[in-house]
Amino acid sequence: MSEFLKRNLIHPAIDFVYSPICFYCRAPVQSGMYLCVECDSWLEQIPYESEMHMLLRNEVLSHGQSLLDVYALYEFVPGGVLQTLVHDLKYQQKTTIGFDLGKRLGRAVQAFFGVDDSWIVIPVPLHPSRERERGYNQSYYIAEGIRNVSDAKVADKMVYRMRNTRTQTKLTTSERKNNVSSAFTYVDKRNVLPNRNIAIVDDVITTGATIAEFSRILPKSSNIYAFSLAHSSINA
Repeated sequence: MSEFLKRNLIHPAIDFVYSPICFYCRAPVQSGMYLCVECDSWLEQIPYESEMHMLLRNEVLSHGQSLLDVYALYEFVPGGVLQTLVHDLKYQQKTTIGFDLGKRLGRAVQAFFGVDDSWIVIPVPLHPSRERERGYNQSYYIAEGIRNVSDAKVADKMVYRMRNTRTQTKLTTSERKNNVSSAFTYVDKRNVLPNRNIAIVDDVITTGATIAEFSRILPKSSNIYAFSLAHSSINA
């Protein structure tokens, strides 16, 4: 039995025993679905060569760390479908959402970056006290979705979050950077070889401060990317 199944015998089973209604508009849906066809259609993938992706890329790479590229699957629209899904993923134990959207993200980064079984995918860790309170790390499920379609290796023990930082939601760009400074430490150096492709995975990227700080501690000999479900404006 895989480590993913061992660690998640309960949450995935519960996830598929919810009432068959759309999580956003509450319309009836088929068993095992969480969005109706209309609400799912509002999730428009960001094209790699779009202006939106270039703005995200320039903003995140401006932090000056060793990231080669960054990609977000969707735009985070306040009050929109994705905001509801991310909230339910993070706070309502709807981990199947993370796994399913992770598969969608995985198919996109396969096409754009050639993600395959040679890649290492690292979910951004929560501080242990926050993970205990929540019961899981939502980014882990997104990473597992990517693994499901690409066979990339998920390394969720490679980086440790040392500080229980404040939520970034209400912070300015400079406050975000200071908030996550020295928040992570690289603890498992055995699993990274020179010139490996490493993908940092998070649920939402805003200014990229967390991603930049995370990438700073990874081996400089690796090719480092960042992938997320959504890009959110700092004013969103």
